[in-house]
Order: sequence, then C-alpha cells, then structure tokens
Amino acid sequence: MKPVSFAFRGVLFGLLATSANALDAPILSTPGSATWADEVLAGGGTRTTFTITEDTVLDWNQFNLEAGNELVFDFVGGNTVVNNLNGTSRHRINGDVTSNGIVGFFSPNAKVTVGGNITAKGVTIATLGVDSAAFASGSYALGGGSGKRLTVSGGIQATDGDVLLAGKNVVINDTASISASGAALFAGGEDVVISSGGIQRVNVIGSIGNIVHNGTTNASSAEAVAGGEITNSGQIDVGAARLFMEVGNGGRISNEGNGVLVGATVFNGALLDDGIIIRPNEGDVPPLVGESRLKVPSLKRPNGSKITKRQTVSYSAPMSARSDAGRASKSNSRQVAKVDSSKSLLKRSSFFGARGGKTVASR
Repeated sequence: MKPVSFAFRGVLFGLLATSANALDAPILSTPGSATWADEVLAGGGTRTTFTITEDTVLDWNQFNLEAGNELVFDFVGGNTVVNNLNGTSRHRINGDVTSNGIVGFFSPNAKVTVGGNITAKGVTIATLGVDSAAFASGSYALGGGSGKRLTVSGGIQATDGDVLLAGKNVVINDTASISASGAALFAGGEDVVISSGGIQRVNVIGSIGNIVHNGTTNASSAEAVAGGEITNSGQIDVGAARLFMEVGNGGRISNEGNGVLVGATVFNGALLDDGIIIRPNEGDVPPLVGESRLKVPSLKRPNGSKITKRQTVSYSAPMSARSDAGRASKSNSRQVAKVDSSKSLLKRSSFFGARGGKTVASR
C-alpha cells in the first residue's frame, strides 16, 4: 500500500490509516503545519510519519501506540512538537517514537505508561499541563490537572538534548533505560518550573510529589527534585558531572541498598543512604554504565525521499574514576558534606524502613 499524504490545519480526520493499528488522528492546533503519511510495515504494524514545517501542537483525544507500531516526527522546519494527551483514560506509548526534533507529551488528567522506545533530539513526558509557546522557548511551567502517575518501563534517548520526566508521581521501573547527551531531569510535584539554563534547572513548588527511580540513567548531568520523596534503587551515572537531588520541607531522599549514584553528588534534604555513592576522583571503580547501542530505523518522507538511513548508534560514557586520587581518598568515599547531626535520626517510616538519616544542605 502506498503511503497516503494529506495536509491538515486544525481539523480532525478520523483515522490516520485503514489499518486497525493506526492511531486516532489528532487535531492540529495553530501555529504549525504538518502532513502525515501512513504505511504498513512488513511485520504487520503501522508506521505513521508526520512531516513538520514549524513548531507544532497536536491535540490527541486518545493516544495508544501499540507495540510493533512506529510514530515518526520529521522536522523539515521548526524544532518542537507538543502532543497534548487529553481525556481521563490512560495513554500508552508501547511502540517506537523517533524524531530529529524535540518531542513533548503532556497529559494533565490521565496516566501515561511508556513501555516502548522514544528516540529524539530531546524528550519531555509529563502528566501535567504546559503552555505550548513557553515550551518551545525552553523555559516554562508545568501544572494543572489531576496529577496522575507517569510510569516508564521502556527506553528513552535524547540524542542532542535533555530527557525530562515530570508528574505528581514519577515511577521509573527497573527495566527502564534513560540516556541523554544533555541532562536527565526528573520532577515530582504538582507545580514545576523548568529553566533552560542555570545551576539548577528544575524547581518544584510545594511539598507534594514523589520520584521512584529503579532503572538505569546515563546522562551528562542529572537533577531529581520532588516535593515529597525521592527513592533510588537503580543506577544514575553522570560521570564527573553534577548529580543534584532535592526534596521539599519534610521530604526524604533514599538511596537504597541496590542504588548506585555516580557523579559530583549534591543533596538538599534528609538523606537515607544505604546504597553506593561514587564521586569523581574517589575509588577505582569506573561508572557502571558504559557503551550502549541504539538502532535507528530507516525513515522516509511522504514523497519517498529518505530522512535517515537505517543505522546503529553507539554511545560511550567517559570513565570518571581516577585511580591515584581514589586510593588517596577511600576513607572519605562514603561521606556526605555538611551533615546536620541534630537531624541525624529519623523516625521509622513504612516507606523507607527503620534506618538512620542525614540531613544535607550543601549546594
């Protein structure tokens, strides 16, 4: 079946293709313009390609990309596409999303689950609302809605920018793999402010919101900020760069037994540390996340011309540990700066178990 292509501006077109696997068509909001093409894949799935000519906003009544299907955002102009996921039914991203631009998914009133793979220049997923024009500028606020859960079990890669995961409750399961050439940003809260630059780019207003990180994250830097609690039993590796964690008043940060943090770690809040913290120049252990490979499928425009050739991209994380300096400072490898001994004992918690705590307020 030949790909079908239509231009549309602010109109709902039923189904994108005759295939039962096709996504329901979105409403194209202005500004922005795009065409779409749909083709059936050899394995029986559907590839839907949006060719985007300027920053674009798509409103979806329901978004279910099933496994075996592909969604491509091809930018020939512009840089961002905002996907507003409307309604109160769960939205699923179980297929593959690829793009040469910045892709955002925002669902203020429904849960979002990611079981597939998303590869783009930059990736943002939030169970909060956003101002589309502000998102395109890089500095924006997230909020509104009923504060549903965001759950990631698949892979998310930012090839030339950041990964941002935000919501009232953000859960990154042990099967999840997150990779960013820029920063990995996690925000747990009802009101979140994102800055395009600066020492701290994620700010959460209030004391509500949780982050659970059980997966593997590899990035150039990382921030995890929540109003309530942050729990890590996975691996976050930023080499020698800054790894920042912050919770609101009364909140807690827990690096559990299997949790590994690699980087110039800075904590702001009550820290319960039962895992491993590897700082630059400490110990002989290199970062646990090394080289990985990402397969990028061959993509075509509606006129048949190629966007990219099928290829395999290798990512290599720089080794941050330096043996000589590490051997000289092993005795300090588990210390955390500026411990407030007056708050060193925390009460028992069903969430964290009965362990001691350290309150850290170093920037």
